[in-house]
Amino acid sequence: MSSQHSQPPEGPEELLRGLPGPPAPPRSRMRGHVLAVVVGLVVTPAALYLALLGIDMLLPLEGSSDVVGAAPLVLGLLLLAVLGMVAARASSLALVVGGLLWGVLPGLVGMPLLRPVLGASTAPLTDPLLRPLTSGLVLAAGAALAAGGAACHLARRAGRRQEREEAALVRGAGAETPAAPRSRMWGHALSVFFSLVLLPPVAVLLGRGMTAALVFGTTLTRQPWQEPSLLAGTVLLAVVVLLAGLSSLGPQLAGWLLVAVGVVAVLFAQGLDGLEPLLSALSALPGGFQLLVSGTWLLLGGILVVCGGAAHFARRSGRRYERADLALTSAEA
Repeated sequence: MSSQHSQPPEGPEELLRGLPGPPAPPRSRMRGHVLAVVVGLVVTPAALYLALLGIDMLLPLEGSSDVVGAAPLVLGLLLLAVLGMVAARASSLALVVGGLLWGVLPGLVGMPLLRPVLGASTAPLTDPLLRPLTSGLVLAAGAALAAGGAACHLARRAGRRQEREEAALVRGAGAETPAAPRSRMWGHALSVFFSLVLLPPVAVLLGRGMTAALVFGTTLTRQPWQEPSLLAGTVLLAVVVLLAGLSSLGPQLAGWLLVAVGVVAVLFAQGLDGLEPLLSALSALPGGFQLLVSGTWLLLGGILVVCGGAAHFARRSGRRYERADLALTSAEA
């Protein structure tokens, strides 16, 4: 047997060494990081406030539901989508900074954060924030956004790695046409499976935690960070979002399911009494009633959809970035 057939086949790492010329020096992404931080600082509070204002109008604690609340809710979700696109195209810091600074930190403190500014004159501005801050909804939303930024970072790195490996395989085979993209079926399947499997425990833990946080928070005896169920549910929710780094399909599917459940609660508040059996079944879960009437699923579902989409485009952005680097390497050879 010849030595040609006795040698093991080359893998991606060996083929990478055969690319022509030295690797191109990494291009600075400082401007992208700065832009992302600024957008995260400015856009996130406006997006969250508008979304919470819309939820407060659609699902008020007292009085009838106002369909006009759909406008600020949709506008807030659109601003979150802008935040996600900046994270996908420029830097994942947009979601990380916005989620941590405007979601996690105030969410951990809860009601005491608003106590200095509470009063009759500020009630129209602060009322939409009282229930979300006290129950821990702001905390869960901020953690999901921060996890979405981490998922964008992971997806961008995976896209760059995939592009470089495929380019190495083409180079090793001496092909002139791009290789067919490798199947990501298992990544999609795992992402969908674990996203759907984790949703029930997320619902139970968040429901219990938010109900307890709301009861004790209104009396200022406890804060959201003191509720173990709320913290555990928030961590599991972040895990679901992080699955977008593997495949955005799972978190997006889970997000649309949560949005659908939230819309059912809004439609019932608008007078569609035929939905009562479905809402009764959903309310039977521990803390399920609180999750429905607080608009939790509307906001968290929208964030899951946004973060999943951002991770999808971050992966594509990573492939384009690596393709450009490979072109520079070839041109300098």
